[in-house]
Amino acid sequence: MKKKKFVLLLDDIWRKVELQEIGVPFPTREKGCKVVFTTRSREVCGHMGVDDPIEVKCLASDEAWDLFRIKVGKITLESHPDILELACKVAKKCRGLPLALNIIGETMACQRTVQEWRHAVDVLTSSGAEFPDEKEGREKAFNQGYKIIGTLVRACLLLEVRWTKCKSYVTMHDVVREMALWILSDLGKHKEICIVKAGVGLREVPEVKEWAAVRRMSLMQNKLGKLCGSPNCPQVTTLLLQENYTLNISEEFFSFMRGLLVLDLSYNGGFTVLPEQISKLVSLRYLDLSYTDIERLPGSLRELKKLIHLNLEDTRELESMSGISDLPSLRTLRLRSSKVLIDLSLMKELERLDYLDFVTIKITSSAVAEMLLSFHRLLECIKEVRIQYLQEELVRVLNLAAMVNLQRLNIDSGMEDIKIERITSTFFNKGPIAPYLLNLSSVFIRGCNGIKDLTWLLFAPNLTLLEVNNSNQLRDIICKEKYVGSVMEDEVRIIVPFPKLENLYLSELPMLKSIYSSPLPFPCLRKISISGCPKLRKLPLDSKSVVRVEELDIHWIPLSLRPPRIRMIQVRENFIRLVRKPLDSSSGAADEETVIYYQDKEWMEGFEWEDEATRLRFLPSCKLGT
Repeated sequence: MKKKKFVLLLDDIWRKVELQEIGVPFPTREKGCKVVFTTRSREVCGHMGVDDPIEVKCLASDEAWDLFRIKVGKITLESHPDILELACKVAKKCRGLPLALNIIGETMACQRTVQEWRHAVDVLTSSGAEFPDEKEGREKAFNQGYKIIGTLVRACLLLEVRWTKCKSYVTMHDVVREMALWILSDLGKHKEICIVKAGVGLREVPEVKEWAAVRRMSLMQNKLGKLCGSPNCPQVTTLLLQENYTLNISEEFFSFMRGLLVLDLSYNGGFTVLPEQISKLVSLRYLDLSYTDIERLPGSLRELKKLIHLNLEDTRELESMSGISDLPSLRTLRLRSSKVLIDLSLMKELERLDYLDFVTIKITSSAVAEMLLSFHRLLECIKEVRIQYLQEELVRVLNLAAMVNLQRLNIDSGMEDIKIERITSTFFNKGPIAPYLLNLSSVFIRGCNGIKDLTWLLFAPNLTLLEVNNSNQLRDIICKEKYVGSVMEDEVRIIVPFPKLENLYLSELPMLKSIYSSPLPFPCLRKISISGCPKLRKLPLDSKSVVRVEELDIHWIPLSLRPPRIRMIQVRENFIRLVRKPLDSSSGAADEETVIYYQDKEWMEGFEWEDEATRLRFLPSCKLGT
């Protein structure tokens, strides 16, 4: 090298490099040689004898976004409307640094849930000293949970399965589960650390040689009767006993489980009494008694000072829970569909719980709804409400807008009307209308025979699921003209209904004529299902409403008609079904044409298309169903 011209490139050095020690002659201009290095330390530049280093500046905001967008990819960015906005926030957090934009962009390319992107924003916003999430509250911990689950799903260690209309769950393959248990047991050396005997027909607790070694036990989905004795297992942290139905627990059973953190007794219909010795579980954080016939909560429950989560949903025999304010650590309280009476006394107790931030309740009178307005902190905690058996002539559900964090609303009642209070221009401040129910994602309405429209849903822009049935006076889902007169018509038009709607279910609505008066964009739509709506002759769709019709979900199609990837819009009782055709096996090309199946020829002939383009898109594929 002494006799040759050369250029030596050293990338990302953190200390002075002695060139002669690595056999490189010192470069000089006379020889035409150069050494080029990159570093993130100005001190290294000084040590290397560089007086005037060239600083690589960060990218401008537009250039940074272009780089980040390319690294993340179009499919991920368009997988959910919120992800694009969150991606912009993540890119900004990189502050134009190309290295960060590249690495973080590549990392986020396969993450397609909103929660994972929110977690990324949280991580980039907080310093390392502020983490973990235990200090950042429920939402950040929730997002981190999605991040962990997403990582496991992408690694095929968990499998995602669609469960209900709006929920999915993850399951684990038996082989993966056995491997996980084997690893946890120190490669099989301590098999009794985890005892998993779920769904194997047990009628009594299995024999355990060394109870003291047990850390976790799952005996769910069995036929266990009475649990007797007092096993000495001070290290057990998780005990799952749900779905045993005839379960009965003796007084002494919990006597030596002081380290227990999680106890699940849900879905045990015959379970009526929680033993007083529950007080021995001084470390308990999570207690699930939902879907049991428990009649009362023992007074000793108040000794559980570390209890964070208490689930009492669908406890249809439980009428009282006085003393709940003696659980100072309680954060989650689920009471939806419980027989527990929500009265003034209970509201005062709940208001005294400093850490309470998640509550689900059932409201059976407008008086209770009015009383709730006086408890501002409790209102902020309410995430789910079920309104049931109301007989009042008029119910102002507008008051629920004060529940700023409401996520799920279930109305199962004979109420006459649902209203959001008449809005005025003072709400708008010369700008777009500010929705009230920003967190509301799921709405279920049944048996509201006096309701004529659901226009108040305009103010729930993040709604993903809407189900309405058995309401015989409902004429419009959204009546655009309803609020004209209280505000300028142009301001009403600012609100585009259902920007994030994924599932729409309408059934047994004999007077329903319109979902909306004009076509809407449905960027997230997965399924529309309509039955028993004979006057509904037009859908709020045009040829551009749903960008990817082939991704709409499908049910209720005979297996003989079911293509490999079933996607549709379905209307029953004079019904229409939109289904993607199967792949053309002969050409190997994807056929994007949509097939419409209908049962009533006269109804189909009277179906109203939005325009010629819409008709041309769908009509050639119409087929008479069987």
